[in-house]
Amino acid sequence: MKIKLPQTLRLNSLLYNKKFTVTLSIILAFSLWLGIAMIEKPIREKTFTDLNLSVSLEGTSAEKMGLTIFSDVSSQKFSVTVSGPNYLVSELEADDILLSVPTDDINSAYEYTLDVTAKTNVNDSELKIKSVSPASVILNVDYNDKVDFNYQPDKEDNKYFVELNNINVNPEDGYMLGDVIIPDTHKTLTIEGPRKIIEKIGRVSAFLDVNQTLSESKAFDTDVVLYGSNESVLYRFTPDGTVYDGNNNVILNSYLKMSFTSVKVTQEILQQKEVACKAKFADLPSGLSADDISYRLDKSKVTIVGLPEIVDKITEISNEPISFKEISPSSNRFKKPFDLPDGITVLGEDKELNITVDTSKYLETTLTVKNVKYTGLDEGLKASGSNQSFSIKVCGPRDVIRKLKANDITVLANLEGKTAGTHNVELSIKSEKYDKIWLVGSQTVKVEIK
Repeated sequence: MKIKLPQTLRLNSLLYNKKFTVTLSIILAFSLWLGIAMIEKPIREKTFTDLNLSVSLEGTSAEKMGLTIFSDVSSQKFSVTVSGPNYLVSELEADDILLSVPTDDINSAYEYTLDVTAKTNVNDSELKIKSVSPASVILNVDYNDKVDFNYQPDKEDNKYFVELNNINVNPEDGYMLGDVIIPDTHKTLTIEGPRKIIEKIGRVSAFLDVNQTLSESKAFDTDVVLYGSNESVLYRFTPDGTVYDGNNNVILNSYLKMSFTSVKVTQEILQQKEVACKAKFADLPSGLSADDISYRLDKSKVTIVGLPEIVDKITEISNEPISFKEISPSSNRFKKPFDLPDGITVLGEDKELNITVDTSKYLETTLTVKNVKYTGLDEGLKASGSNQSFSIKVCGPRDVIRKLKANDITVLANLEGKTAGTHNVELSIKSEKYDKIWLVGSQTVKVEIK
């Protein structure tokens, strides 16, 4: 059967078709170029930049020895120039370039200079590496050590200091330098890095040259300085992340990992103030007020020191209270520490107040009593004690004590909050007939609660 082509598809017609002849020309030109390229293989070069080098000791003897690479190789950038047939080179991408250094011979802590080798992942011998830049890399290899420096300013072997230099105060206004305070999170500085550097660190410091006159406490963000055993500066780390060497030159890599590189240090500013002294008493008997008590002090004024906002509110200070149970004609001299608000101290070594109570108007007597009245006992409970007589000492005004009898007073045992069981309960007294009398000394009675 004979097939008859349409008139438009016949060769003589196609040769006079402009679209067909243009398309055919392009195909023939490309085929000719491809053939020449395959046969002639024109050579070209191509340079790849911003390439990364990855170095690992995994699987080497160095890894088994515990050695570590401290150099920051990953941040370095390399360029590689490749030469080869144009049709191969033109197809290469940056990911096709592989960089490496020889690590099998690394066997000790040392600073190695190693040649960088490049190759392509295209298996074709016609591709050649013309150059690698930089041609070598420095690897700092050492053992990874760690050391802690603890802030212990009161210990002789302390190796962590706070140094705030050139802070001034105005002493005419009563100001003085107080303690420096650092947060708990900054009281232990952990440093990790190459052994050869760690072994050089003798001490560390939270350091700042302040150059200010202060009238109130203030916080500062300090540098962290590492000193050698000879007190020379090894490194200085600043709050903005900059690192300086001992010559005050900026360095890019100290090879150290720090748990922090700045310390928030508060410098306390304290104020001095002279205030009056006043005796304080507790457990005063009925009918007697603090103003009724006559006494002498070994000092009328002292100088206190503390934060200005606290000092400003204080006009006088007292001793830790003297219980009236301690006072009698035979016991009227007391030495008590000052009772001070938090953050306040007394300037100087004398931190106590000597008080002599005037007991010339008082007498003491011993009475024999038998019955004890229980108070404050919870509902449903019963209390019992010994029925035996016992002696108590009572003190009070002379005219009262001379006529006081045992039946003029009631001996009390406060059982408030006490549960079932045996308790030693402190006694107190009261009198419906007389006031200004008190029980001398701490006397107890055994009580059984059921």
